[in-house]
Amino acid sequence: MTDTELMMLRIKMRDPAWSLPRYGKIMGQKKQGGILYDPHAITNKLQETVLSYYSNTPRNSFGQTYWLVLLGARQCGKSLLPELCGYTKAAYNPGFEHVCIADNRERADYLHSRVHYTHEEWPEDIRTPTAGGRHEVRQKTFDVALGGKMRVLSGHAGAVGIGQSPDSFHGSELPYHKDAETQFSLIYPSMDNRDDALFVLESTASPSDAPSFEWWRDQYKEAKHNMGDWGNRWLSAFFPYWDGLLNQRPWPDDARLESDEINLLARYGYEATLSRKIKEKLDRGGYTEREAFELVKARLTPGSYLSKDNLAFRRMKLATDKAIRRNPELFWVYFPKDDLSCWLVRGNSVIHASLLKKHERDDLIEWEAPYTEYEAPEPGAQYVLGVDPVGFAARDHAAIQVLKVWDNEWTQVATYAAHTNPLDFAPIILDIANRYNKALVVVESNGVGTSVIALLLQQGYRRLYYEKPYKAGLTSTGKSVDQMLSYLQDGLKDELVMWDKDTVHQLKSYRHDKRTERAPNLEILNPRGSKARRDRHHWDKISALMFAVWGARSMPRRIKPGARDEEKSNVIPFGKLTYNQVLEYRVQQAKLDKTVAGTTTARRTYRRKKKKR
Repeated sequence: MTDTELMMLRIKMRDPAWSLPRYGKIMGQKKQGGILYDPHAITNKLQETVLSYYSNTPRNSFGQTYWLVLLGARQCGKSLLPELCGYTKAAYNPGFEHVCIADNRERADYLHSRVHYTHEEWPEDIRTPTAGGRHEVRQKTFDVALGGKMRVLSGHAGAVGIGQSPDSFHGSELPYHKDAETQFSLIYPSMDNRDDALFVLESTASPSDAPSFEWWRDQYKEAKHNMGDWGNRWLSAFFPYWDGLLNQRPWPDDARLESDEINLLARYGYEATLSRKIKEKLDRGGYTEREAFELVKARLTPGSYLSKDNLAFRRMKLATDKAIRRNPELFWVYFPKDDLSCWLVRGNSVIHASLLKKHERDDLIEWEAPYTEYEAPEPGAQYVLGVDPVGFAARDHAAIQVLKVWDNEWTQVATYAAHTNPLDFAPIILDIANRYNKALVVVESNGVGTSVIALLLQQGYRRLYYEKPYKAGLTSTGKSVDQMLSYLQDGLKDELVMWDKDTVHQLKSYRHDKRTERAPNLEILNPRGSKARRDRHHWDKISALMFAVWGARSMPRRIKPGARDEEKSNVIPFGKLTYNQVLEYRVQQAKLDKTVAGTTTARRTYRRKKKKR
């Protein structure tokens, strides 16, 4: 091999999608011993997606690389693969630095030992030598003329990774980090201006008692929705547990499906997945029904839908895993079926799970930031906007919830949430309110809400909610926030019809936002906060929903067109009878009344028994 050919080969080696399947040896998960890496050996799409990210990283409107948040099931290789990709990047790019922060020292050392194994098994004639040939345990430094460096750190170390600006960053098992929020808030500034930096955060979901549960859940949620932020760099990817080809066992021939398994197949099985994906193709356009059917059917390989073998794996885990046996809901945390039910909150939410059961439907719609409309305005319908305002600091998200209000039915028709300021937020409120038949607007009047209300009044909008004469808006006090929560709970049980999947997601973990948030002046005096109270701005949509529910309760009752009042058994609908029929009815009723009045009850005669003398 000439020097030119070797140089070209080394350039190719930088692409993990090209080099790992050809030269990467790993320890097999199913069989003992080393095997050649195959991205489809244990997953259907997950590992292919990660390889694609490192091989051909997408970029945002600023030309900066996107950063990936990866949520999936256990035993899918999502922790090892980013390290193997980091190895090819660091070994064949001079000066390239890859850093991994795992949740603890043991996992960090294990991941790095797997990389050492791959390096030792790499073909020697094309393997990049390490600097000085020295043995390194938690890092690997390559010959400076040919490569860079990779190292691992522990998430349980204080302020780990602060001030570092690597070319590639991998965060593993994030909810189990000691304090992921503090760690990454100090890491991000050093990465924000690195246009070509690669960033992967991955984990399963976790129970809510994990140290960084809330941070990981919100990190995934914000990446999924992009939150409407300008220059956003986050992308998300979710893979259900049946994407993992190891998460299956042979289904017994004599086994019968249980009711919950039948429901799961009806939602996620082959037929349901086929129908859903065909509809998606047709909605995008450019396909006939036959073309869409053939294209989707060809791509529905095992691992792309729930099968009986996956249900057999679930049965096995429920029978053999002690933690899952004690709490079956844990199965959907570690082996999720969707990215909503996997966030198991143990008694932290003030919204009881029974109130959300009817809202956790399969037809909930994904929210697309910053504004998603679930139903167009209906002529003659009345609407209410609940508004959670925001100040100029824009520390949290301004939020709007729109409800269509009929008697005994309040339907969520639109939602909005984004970083903004009062000057930009007021026109958005006006546009949405005018679109929905000049809706009643209920704005929180505390603090920053006064500026939003003033701007709405300045623009001439008069359909504002007044809590008392000359006082527009609704004041959040200790009494009113408890009342709002009660009204919300009543609405979830009875009138509310939810369509936004993200709102239902927030309801599952809502912890009385207005009582637990810290006031703005306290945040200025003590920016680091207190561990006794949560950080702000996790549930702004729920705050807006409470204001909307409050407004819905104050609106006049209107019967939904087409809905019939319940007919009472003792009411005769004379409007449907002719005059002669009414007279005949009255004659018959009079005869019946006379008969009843003249009826007597037979009297019994009791003879007195004479005493014997």
